Amino acid sequence: MINDKKLVLIVDDEVTLREIISEMFEMFGAETILASNKEETVELVRTHKTLIDLAIIDFNLDGSTGDEVLREIKKIDDTIYTVLASGMITEYDREKYENLGFDEIIKKPYRMEDLNKLYEKC
Repeated sequence: MINDKKLVLIVDDEVTLREIISEMFEMFGAETILASNKEETVELVRTHKTLIDLAIIDFNLDGSTGDEVLREIKKIDDTIYTVLASGMITEYDREKYENLGFDEIIKKPYRMEDLNKLYEKC
């Protein structure tokens, strides 16, 4: 990236959630790009290859799941810090999805402090 801002990819099929999360990350100083499904995500990752620092991926997307999106992202750029977001994550699920390659799991509803910690990590 030309400037020092981090680039955050937000993948969620709910428009309002995408916009709210985007605004939160922009308050931290990030630039954001938004996708609503697997196809849009793949296109954005290809376009911004090696520039995306962090991807927040909703578990349930229209027509696919977060782990399917993760596999596609990792095929293109395996350096992106990937986070699975869900409102229903058990400890078993957490271990399962971390083993699939997610760097972290975050529970919805989002808290500003949790998103800020993620932003600082990447």
